[in-house]
Amino acid sequence: SIDFILAGSTEKSYSAILAGTKGDFVVENVAPGTYTMRVTKNNHVTREYEIVVAEEDVVQDVKIHLLGDINGDGKVNSIDVARANAHARGVSALTGYELASADINGDGKVNSVDVARMNAHARSISLLW
Repeated sequence: SIDFILAGSTEKSYSAILAGTKGDFVVENVAPGTYTMRVTKNNHVTREYEIVVAEEDVVQDVKIHLLGDINGDGKVNSIDVARANAHARGVSALTGYELASADINGDGKVNSVDVARMNAHARSISLLW
């Protein structure tokens, strides 16, 4: 789904459910202003973009990751597990959307609990979804 929240508001100004995974989607009849565009999908990590709607058409590329898919390649595998583990051990930090993608339990941090759940998913022992 896609939601538009006008700056300074907490209410959705526009909301739609979009079908498909790839392609061009057109959102019409959005009043001019600055919005947070929130994109959500089951089993994926919500992503937000700031957009300014004016007289001209706005084009916004959007990409959301599966929960646990840090690099956005469409799967949770040993590469993602290694990156989350390096973060949990303090070797290299994840930030922003990568951090959100690795935060399996949604507690705002990536630690051994998240790494273990990602690893179990990658090994098909206990799936995340």
